[in-house]
Amino acid sequence: MPTRLPPMISLCALLGVTVWSTPVTGNEPGVDLWGHVVNTDPITDARIVTAGVGTSDGLLLQFQCSEGRFGAVIAPYQPMVALEFITMDDHAPVAWRIDSDPAQTESWRVLPGRAGSSFSVVSLDAAGFAAAVAQGVDRVTFRVHGLTGSVSLQGAAAHVAEAAHACDIPLG
Repeated sequence: MPTRLPPMISLCALLGVTVWSTPVTGNEPGVDLWGHVVNTDPITDARIVTAGVGTSDGLLLQFQCSEGRFGAVIAPYQPMVALEFITMDDHAPVAWRIDSDPAQTESWRVLPGRAGSSFSVVSLDAAGFAAAVAQGVDRVTFRVHGLTGSVSLQGAAAHVAEAAHACDIPLG
């Protein structure tokens, strides 16, 4: 049975807020297992759709639609990995590669950790990154703060599409 991640981190990263939620859909992501969850914001009743996957290296890759905003985030989910994310910089280079395509290097925004959360990085082109992931066939590999994660894309397209389509983001 695949290893499940800790309770799903609901990104709300575009709002600068990270909240914890407990997924109950049976589609929860795990280590090397793409999934998605649908939650409701307890204050606004807005629908929040989060898709993602964890790497065996302690990184979490998520795509989320929340209140019409779409985001892509890489965050640590293991304490020792979280220490590597601590930085004073506003932006960090993130390199990513789909299958054997040439690698892309982009500047992603660094979100500082808050109570109960750790530092993370947010894509400045979440729709483009999501489209590349959804169209990939074999693997996505990414590097941030010197940490490299690589996961299979098996099942990724359907789960990423759930989050993208909730924000009316076409994936190609």
